[in-house]
Amino acid sequence: MGVFVDSNDMQEAICSWLRVSLNSISI
Repeated sequence: MGVFVDSNDMQEAICSWLRVSLNSISI
């Protein structure tokens, strides 16, 4: 793994993490 992460990868990771967290909270 590189030290720096592409902005696109970071956005996808954050979006997916937010979806999982929101789903777990809503349930």
